[in-house]
Amino acid sequence: MQNKILELMPADPQAAMALAVEHYTGLIWKTVQKYLENPEDIKECVNDTFMEFYIHRERFDPSRGSLEAFLTGIARKRAVSRYRKNRVRETVQLEEAADRSDPASELETKMDLERAMSELKEEDREIIRMKYFVGMTIQEIADSLQLPYETVKKRHQRSLARMRLVLIAAMTLLLVLLLAACAYIVVRYFGVVPGYGITETSDLPIFGLEEEITIKNEIGEYVLKNAFLVDGEFVGNGSVKFYSDDPNVWRPGGNYTEVAVLQYGDETYICPSGFGVDGQGLEFDMSAQDVKMPDGDDEICEAVLSYAGVEFRMELCRSGTEEIEKYNYWLEERGGLLAVPELRDGNLCVDVYPLNVGAGRIWCGDLTVESPDGRILTGRSHQRGEQYVSWNFGEAGPGEYVLHIPDMERYLPYEGDFSIPVNLETCQWEDGTHEIPGGTVEVVSCRRLETVAGEKILDTDETAMENFDYWVIGIKYRMEETEEETDETVEKLRLHGECTWIGMTGQLTEITVHESEDGVRERLVCMEKDSFELSQYRLVPDYQVMYYWKCDASISFTVKAEE
Repeated sequence: MQNKILELMPADPQAAMALAVEHYTGLIWKTVQKYLENPEDIKECVNDTFMEFYIHRERFDPSRGSLEAFLTGIARKRAVSRYRKNRVRETVQLEEAADRSDPASELETKMDLERAMSELKEEDREIIRMKYFVGMTIQEIADSLQLPYETVKKRHQRSLARMRLVLIAAMTLLLVLLLAACAYIVVRYFGVVPGYGITETSDLPIFGLEEEITIKNEIGEYVLKNAFLVDGEFVGNGSVKFYSDDPNVWRPGGNYTEVAVLQYGDETYICPSGFGVDGQGLEFDMSAQDVKMPDGDDEICEAVLSYAGVEFRMELCRSGTEEIEKYNYWLEERGGLLAVPELRDGNLCVDVYPLNVGAGRIWCGDLTVESPDGRILTGRSHQRGEQYVSWNFGEAGPGEYVLHIPDMERYLPYEGDFSIPVNLETCQWEDGTHEIPGGTVEVVSCRRLETVAGEKILDTDETAMENFDYWVIGIKYRMEETEEETDETVEKLRLHGECTWIGMTGQLTEITVHESEDGVRERLVCMEKDSFELSQYRLVPDYQVMYYWKCDASISFTVKAEE
């Protein structure tokens, strides 16, 4: 990495510094943390370290030591200086004078920046201040100013273009952006709990299963791989390998259970669960909220998890989070991913955790892996609740791999409200368009399907179920055309179906039957027969907008031999 940074620096200093920030931030943070406790002090020292390196990069001599040692030396001096200042401030209760050796003062950028910002409108100046001096994301700025996300993004881009024309030294803006990038990267805390997910609090009470539990009976082999009790939430997952390939054997009494029961102390908790069939077996996961946590001094808690007629007697031991720097990850302003690879039964498996930043959340799309011999591996995924996704890329061996991330799904909050009545008895609906971020939405068609239980529905992979009726509803999305090119496009506002409840909740499935070039997406609706007032069906938003983020990112990692 050192050689790559030094080679890039003369031709593309911005790219070189971005690499340095990405690769060395964790190391510098740890160095500074030995002397300082206040996160703001630590963040400023890390920022100052990168700025000083950029300004005095000609002082670095690879023959005298590594870049890692050079940066930690700067960081240590900065941290000691800040520590001494803080001690003096605490003793004499006087405001400390500005550090005259601050690299920002050496750049003499203040006058240039003020001149550039004076050319902006007041509302645009406020966006620049919030973005680069406070460290807020575009979404956070939009929420604060009560403006649409796209409006703030366009004003921000326009303002930067205007400032570039005014600034005397182009590098001034580069270093301001670098400062903001450093602040963004180190201000976040991400704690990793493998098998559970990512936390943003370092002192969460966490109890976890130390070893897998395997139970065998006449039906198959049941494995509880992970179980966690974290701040009032219970999460567990595992797998089942059946001895028979007849699915009827898997379902004693005709139905495979989809509910787990957690017995902890005198309390019983129902854990909604999900499962995915995988060949002659399945993978399952479950969760429960508002679970009573062990007493503060307890190091171990005992619990029993009942699932599919099997009881897992668990000992959950107190543990903590692991630092993100231990893992392979990619992180940008809009978020990122962390990858935990391993070989399982000769297959390359990668658990992928989303790193959410700011408002909303992100989720990964289709991923591929480049193997050591250059082959591109595709895989299948299994979603572990809202925490992470497990990917299996098939047979593989130890070596160096690259995980390719072509795009991500971003879900941003939407506070609008509307309801579109659709009468499923008559297949009539209420005409009219409804405003959504970046465009409008309306219903344009509705038809009931003739289905046969056990057969495929149209050209989908969905199989019709007995005692269910099916409809297809056409929803048209009109998105505004933008003049500026962007790597992020609005896909649609997700809609949910609601109906007067009699037996169970009606649903607008996530299955797309057909999508046309003019923005019409036909979605499948399924209803249990005679369980709803079909005339009362309506479509409502679930208050988030999904974007496709064309990030084109990658994560390199080493896979060790299976133990």
